[in-house]
Amino acid sequence: MFRRRWGVSTAVWALLVALGGVLLPGSVAGAQATQSTGRPVRGTTVKPDRRLTLLLTVASVPGPGQAIVRPIASASLPKPEGLPEAFPLRITPKTVFHLPDGRSTPFLPDETLVVRVDLFAAPTFRGEAREMWDVPSYDAYQRLRKEVAVGTVSRAPVADQRRGVLVVTREDETLAEYRVTEKSRFCRGDVEVLPSVYAVGTRVAVKPRALPSGGAMAGIVAESPAALDRAYRDTLTVWRGVLERVEIGAFYFVLRRDDGAKRRVRFPKIIRIMTEEDAKKRPLTGRIYQFAEIIEHPILVRLVRGERPDPDGTRTADKIYLIGGKGSPVTPPKPVVPPGASELPKPGTPAAKGEAS
Repeated sequence: MFRRRWGVSTAVWALLVALGGVLLPGSVAGAQATQSTGRPVRGTTVKPDRRLTLLLTVASVPGPGQAIVRPIASASLPKPEGLPEAFPLRITPKTVFHLPDGRSTPFLPDETLVVRVDLFAAPTFRGEAREMWDVPSYDAYQRLRKEVAVGTVSRAPVADQRRGVLVVTREDETLAEYRVTEKSRFCRGDVEVLPSVYAVGTRVAVKPRALPSGGAMAGIVAESPAALDRAYRDTLTVWRGVLERVEIGAFYFVLRRDDGAKRRVRFPKIIRIMTEEDAKKRPLTGRIYQFAEIIEHPILVRLVRGERPDPDGTRTADKIYLIGGKGSPVTPPKPVVPPGASELPKPGTPAAKGEAS
């Protein structure tokens, strides 16, 4: 039985496939393609030679659930090489449809469709549709999987569950529906929170994560696009910024990242701080710096891969590099000049020694 998408009746599609039991010439033998009842065989043991998403124009409709299609190109969907000018395409019991409500047939002459298709080269070239969209539906599908959605929550996961559905009404009144899983991160004020913080009616920004099975997961949810960008950077494996302070005994330092966010970074007991250029040389002959020397100096931090950020965004450093190039001097913080003094006293003077003038 067909899955239902966009209000298309599953019974209608099943009837079309049953009526189209005799396949297009050259696809497979009729005895192999149908059961004694005339219904198509569910599934196939033959693996496709290629699986592509194609922009196709329907040249003709020889029967229910069948079409002769021509591959074409667009800015977002180029025409792959090695395809014939036209080939037969059929729907199967597993085809998923993303077509407008009220649609009663999968193929219309001269129509343009986007089809995720399994292609078979033998005995003759043919295709079997896995998913089908009209062009507007495909554009909406791609937008869901790729673009950040900014709007208002219209449906949220139940209570504090980390599984469910999140629906956002975008600012242009369109809907974006996301799956919520254990891998979804909900952040507010640079801290990870429970999904229940974003109740119905709350303003949100959502960064999607495309799912292999189709649709999109709520990858990161935050209160604004700026907060979403900071939360996204928390997940990267390279951070750049300025070393603000260090707590040697607690094995962490505070990095003021280029995006303005301040994050704690753990470091191992033994770590070398060098320029990236010197660190690549063998043997190691470059200067090794101490944390105290590079306060308020730009650094690059390579973080441990595969590590999920702590609720406050803390990560663990794997390598730390000084930014500035080979032999770049480390400039210490400027001394504070007392009020009313034109400059600090020079070493050796009475004032420097704390003596009365």
